[in-house]
Amino acid sequence: MNALTFLLIPFSWLFGVGVALRNNCFDWGIFRSESLGVPTISVGNLTVGGTGKTPLVATIARYLQQKGKRVGILSRGYKRESNGFVFVSDGEKVLVGARLGGDEPQELAQQLPSVVVAVDEKRARAGRKVLERFPIDVFILDDGFQHRAVKRDLDIVTIPASSGVTSSVYDTASRFLIPAGRRREPLGSLKRANLLVFTKARESSSNADALEEMGKRFRRFTVADSSAVDLKVRALVCLSDRQEEDPKRFVGKKAFLFCGIADPENFSRLASNSGLEVVGMKSFADHYRYRGRDLVSLGSQFSASGADLLLTTMKDAARLSDCSEGNAFVTDFPVYGLAVGVEFVQGEKVFYQRLDRLFA
Repeated sequence: MNALTFLLIPFSWLFGVGVALRNNCFDWGIFRSESLGVPTISVGNLTVGGTGKTPLVATIARYLQQKGKRVGILSRGYKRESNGFVFVSDGEKVLVGARLGGDEPQELAQQLPSVVVAVDEKRARAGRKVLERFPIDVFILDDGFQHRAVKRDLDIVTIPASSGVTSSVYDTASRFLIPAGRRREPLGSLKRANLLVFTKARESSSNADALEEMGKRFRRFTVADSSAVDLKVRALVCLSDRQEEDPKRFVGKKAFLFCGIADPENFSRLASNSGLEVVGMKSFADHYRYRGRDLVSLGSQFSASGADLLLTTMKDAARLSDCSEGNAFVTDFPVYGLAVGVEFVQGEKVFYQRLDRLFA
């Protein structure tokens, strides 16, 4: 534990008192949760930072669409430069960029062109406004575990797995609540969860026992079912024309990576696992807004690296497309986005059974 963490611990205690009071108010009925009138699924987590929620939300949306359901996604639109209710997509076209809608909602709108995506700090209000215009069959709350003002029929909590028998919620950085650590709620809050999804769980025979041990550790806090998924590269997207291309076409190509996400190491791992040769990487802060000078510097680093292409995440691609400098950058250089999905390592049947049960 470093000195700064030690000094921040009293503030984490105060934060924890506030969290406990708020949760108790919901548990005791002092604060009420509003039903949206249709099945509602929350996908959230216990810690700040990337846990693989967005690819899981997209996977759920695609599955429900295949079942003939009309899907709406509601998000708060973290780091957007707008307030109140905003339609990001009407299910036919993307209406606003990342600046007004948030990078993750904009990314989901690009990936899921027939899904309605809306943002609002008050997601119950967002749900009502969406239902005024569209006959939605099911809502997905993106990053909704702490947003208890909306009733949910299925509460999914994502927890990043590690190569051992622990998860990131047990490491030094995550063991404390904000601001000393990265945890938004105590582990006891998992009693509200219906399904735990261990993410970034790499498939291997040695990992199976580790994942089983992780599940046992969390039994202290919840009786929820559990599944495990890893991220997989689905396509490389040429950002100048948004065309998806088969990753196999890029095997052996040299790539210079750049990103502004919470877990750049995992992004680099995915790029390498897809067959690309990573020759350099530039990381920025999570949700970073690129400026012209950043892109000039990236162009120079790319040219000096001898790489064949620049590669970023689709969340970063959403931010690039929202400014004139970014659009010029992806035209002047061979910039690609790494489109990812999820593949199940364990518990696929349990996961989809829980979704199907909503409509039984």
